[in-house]
Parts: sequence; structure tokens; C-alpha cells
Amino acid sequence: MRIHALLLCIATLLYACGPEETAPDKTGEMDYFPLVDGAWFLYKIDSIDFEKRPYDTLHYWIKEVVAPEIKALDGGNYHQIFVFQKRKWTDNWLKVRTDLAQTTDMGAKRYSENVMFLKQVYPPEMNLTWNEAPYNNTGSLYGDLISLQNAKYVKVNDYHILDNRGYDSTLNIEIFSQYDFINRIDFRERYANHIGLYRRFELNAEFQPLDPESTDSVNNLVPNSGYKFIQTLIDHHIPN
Repeated sequence: MRIHALLLCIATLLYACGPEETAPDKTGEMDYFPLVDGAWFLYKIDSIDFEKRPYDTLHYWIKEVVAPEIKALDGGNYHQIFVFQKRKWTDNWLKVRTDLAQTTDMGAKRYSENVMFLKQVYPPEMNLTWNEAPYNNTGSLYGDLISLQNAKYVKVNDYHILDNRGYDSTLNIEIFSQYDFINRIDFRERYANHIGLYRRFELNAEFQPLDPESTDSVNNLVPNSGYKFIQTLIDHHIPN
């Protein structure tokens, strides 16, 4: 009995002296927000305006290029992200703005159009919530109905197929969601490990029934106002 107790003590000491567990490296296994000088990302945009009749649908392209760091007003170092746009594929790229982005051991932030967004927190956990826009009131952007204060991870390390492309190790982030009889609001973003944002989806619309007497609550409802916005990655390059 004493021998067993002695062996148990030795095993406990060996375990205690073993390598200390550390938090996952966000720039290694969890590099969902890569910021590398010279990296670029090409997105196709599909936007539908439900205000107009018939609905106004736009298709255009956005290119984001990561540029060297600069010091921002808060004293932190941020990578510049040059954002270009063109309405037709045969057009030349037109620079429309410069965003700022930063990653730390706590999370990833992006400053865009005078709003600082906290895009991710580390390490990601299922249903983990955080303050999506900690420095600004976004009511002026989307209306008082939408609050970007409780974004959360709904899928972590997920495999996702989009447009016949398979993305391994992805994050599905629910930024805001509200469904009732009239309002259909769903803001989501998807990030792929070592790639970054590959899907952004916004649905912010009010619906009305085609037939008030119908009991079909899905097919009977059509958008009466608002918009749908879909941003999909079609190509990218990240230098080694």
C-alpha cells in the first residue's frame, strides 16, 4: 500500500514539473485575421436594394491590399488596408478609402469609415460574446433597432463549402440577428484560418405578406424595404 502511495506521489510530481500549458498562438493555429504587407484579397459584391421596384441589384468588386503599419491617434500601430473598387470587371481599380487593422493577443480590430470594430477575440470559443463596436454608437449606420454589442462565435473550427470551395478551420460569427413577423436582420461574417474574411452577409429588411390570409409564413413574405449585401472572396494572395 505504501509502495502504491509512493508511486502516486512520484507521478504527481512528474506531472507538475511537465511543460506548462499555454494559450494557442493566434498567429499560428488561429491566424484568422492575417495582416501581412503586400497581401491582397479580391471580393465580389452582390447587393440588393429592396426600396426600389423592381428591386435594384448591383454587382461589383472590391480589392483590399495590406500596407505597412502606421501609428494611429490612439498611439497603437495599425496596418493600413487600401480598399479599391470597380463597378465593371473591365474598369480600372479606384481607391475608395484606407482602413486600419490591428491584431493583439486579445483580439483583432478594424477601423473603417470612422468606426472601430472589434472583429474577433482570442481564443475563440462557442457562443463567446464581445463588444463588436466598443468605441462608437452604430445607430447612425443601421438604425436604433440594430445594436452591434453582442457578436458571438456560433461555429468554431468548422468546415465550410462555399461556391465549390472547401474552407477548413473556419469561424462563423453572428454579429447581429433578429427575426420576427416583419423584421429580418442577420449580420454574419466567416473567416478561414490563414486566409481571413471570405464571406460577409448582411440582411436588413422589413417584410410584408403577399396574402394576409395565407398561413404560409415563409413563402408568403416578401421584402418591402431594406437591403441584402453579400461579400464573397474570389481570390487572394498572402506573401510568405
